[in-house]
Amino acid sequence: LGEGFHSSGQRAAASDTLKRVGMKSSDPTAAADLLVAIGRWGAFENLHLKRLEVPVEFPPKLLAHVKAIQQNPPPDLDEKTRKNLNRLTVYAIDDKYTKEVDDGISAEPMPNGRIRVWIHVADATRWVQLGTPLEEEARLRTSSAYLPTEVISMFPMELSQWKLSLLEQQPSCAISVMAVLGPEGQIEEYWIGPSTVTVAKRLTEHQATQLLIKSPDEHPGLGLLLEAGERRARLREKNGAITISLPEVTVDVLFHKSMPGAAYAGGEKESGGDDDTDDGDARAAAVAMEAALQEEPHGESKGARSANLARAVGAASIKNLQLRSHDSRSPVRSLVAEMMILSGELVAGYGTTNNLALPFRSQDAPMLPGPAVLNKIPDGVCRQIAIRSVMTRSKMATEPSRHASLALDSYVQFSSPIRRYTDLLAHYQVKAHLRGAPPPLTKEEMEARLKESIETTQTVNQVQRNSEKFWHIYYYSVQDAAVRFPATVVKWVKQDAGQAMVLLEDTRMEHKLKLDKGTKLGAVLSLRVQEADPHREVLSFAIDAAKK
Repeated sequence: LGEGFHSSGQRAAASDTLKRVGMKSSDPTAAADLLVAIGRWGAFENLHLKRLEVPVEFPPKLLAHVKAIQQNPPPDLDEKTRKNLNRLTVYAIDDKYTKEVDDGISAEPMPNGRIRVWIHVADATRWVQLGTPLEEEARLRTSSAYLPTEVISMFPMELSQWKLSLLEQQPSCAISVMAVLGPEGQIEEYWIGPSTVTVAKRLTEHQATQLLIKSPDEHPGLGLLLEAGERRARLREKNGAITISLPEVTVDVLFHKSMPGAAYAGGEKESGGDDDTDDGDARAAAVAMEAALQEEPHGESKGARSANLARAVGAASIKNLQLRSHDSRSPVRSLVAEMMILSGELVAGYGTTNNLALPFRSQDAPMLPGPAVLNKIPDGVCRQIAIRSVMTRSKMATEPSRHASLALDSYVQFSSPIRRYTDLLAHYQVKAHLRGAPPPLTKEEMEARLKESIETTQTVNQVQRNSEKFWHIYYYSVQDAAVRFPATVVKWVKQDAGQAMVLLEDTRMEHKLKLDKGTKLGAVLSLRVQEADPHREVLSFAIDAAKK
């Protein structure tokens, strides 16, 4: 796991244990192999979670607190001003695996071509009050983590997918953001306040698209939302918004959990043992394994062989490994994104007008390549990646500042308080001001929390990226040797050295490859896997000679 996880004495004991089973302590995967071999870890243990110390399980005291909230809900501080909006047809459009439903949208026609849109955000702070154990846990985690094998939620699922979520066909507490949009997408009036809404229908992007195609007359609200989204997108583009459209693929791994070896991310253990096995127990297990493995194939230690056998059993526990493509240019995806951006713009404007310390997000303007340069780059993924490469990082602060790529003077993420801690902070501040109370967090207190959140969010994002990379490599490791994989040359890293970046078509994974210097951007290559080992993070391809 790294130098920070053991003392010198523990390191010596570990080296001795590895030596007993014929494994080398210099091998970076030897310790993990041994723990898999003796059943202490599962075949697909997520080491990134352990190395970066991302919390997975919730402490018993917190779960007891959740139970107490369910039995004795806290008083609703906004009960007198909560607007009943159950008359609206609210759609919650999410991924099919989403359990934490924190936003819904609806729309109504108005005279003269105007559209009234509503963005309803789960009122998480109705249940999670500042300074309580739940808020402190959310502060520690900063966000939910979405891994190929599981979701590690910011709040316990017993609460987040029920009380906190916008439930289908059940009245739920929300914070609603309303805007009246003119024919050009301009905001003519707006309102923000506590509400009660009922989600009429939960939909995936595909389901919403099918409703718009097959039965638009039965769902006029969806059609209005689509039109509203298009108006807002055109207006932002006119104001200089930069939208990067790249294909996306989500990898989902489902397990037969009753089968041996099904332990995976999150530290689920088939053995059910504790995590604090002492050195003597580890040595005893190693000796037992050594006795069981008398014959050793040439070039492979007993421990490594046993680990490989355990992983082979673990592979049988995988029910399905699925690659799901997402079209970033999907009209439904775009309308949802535009509505969330709209709510963030309005909340930021409200905060700016009322001098609230909010988690404002901003982005400096990038130095975009000129037309002469861009026109030399093939349109599509090559050009989009070229633009992405010059984009600046977004920043977060308590003072508003322009967000260049969104083309907004100020912006606050507000629509995911169940999944993102900074959104929760914005809710505390805005709701207090709406009821006429002083904001619960001073500027200095907000700045301190934002600093913590930025650092922890970077860690969570790193775990997500590394976990996705692991399963992408695993995907290539189990493909038939005869399979060829199309890949587009999208960028030169060092053209003089022949080092390029290619985009693999099936996983949308970007991979460095050595190419002929004369290879053109946009060329499609046919690749074959040379080596793929997810546990050692090794992936290499060769170009199919027949398709070069």
